[in-house]
Amino acid sequence: MALVDSDKQIVPNLGKGEHGAGSRGVVSAALSDQTKADIGLRLDQGHDIRDIAQALEIPERQIRSWLYHSPEAEEARTACVAAGLGEGLNKITDAPDGLELAKGREIVNYWKWIGERLVRKHYGQEAAIQVNVLTGDQAQLRIRQLEQELGIVGDGAGPAI
Repeated sequence: MALVDSDKQIVPNLGKGEHGAGSRGVVSAALSDQTKADIGLRLDQGHDIRDIAQALEIPERQIRSWLYHSPEAEEARTACVAAGLGEGLNKITDAPDGLELAKGREIVNYWKWIGERLVRKHYGQEAAIQVNVLTGDQAQLRIRQLEQELGIVGDGAGPAI
């Protein structure tokens, strides 16, 4: 089931939250500008969302909702993804054994996946689309070339049907 956050946007219910087992509560209050700035600063400093929510005494879900859906939170989203990637890279660098190395790789893969979706501008894959428009004589020439390649006999005016 989905929830509606304070900005009237639908957010997925992630199961057991701070409102109890399987709670389907709705985030009620909007974040103040000062709180948003504080969240962004703490994310830049590498703090975890869970820790920020506890320190500011606001629901973690409210922070995530703002972070994921608000256009003004792009810098904070970028900082959050960068911190997650940094955590994974540190875990890889400091890995004493193969298990810790694998955990670090999984953390990096997780944050890459999140980054592709939340901060597409910085972490998303660019789709290359090429469109060739042939007109008049160019189109006729290309049709004849394709007919020859495919072994289709035509009258030269177009494809034989």
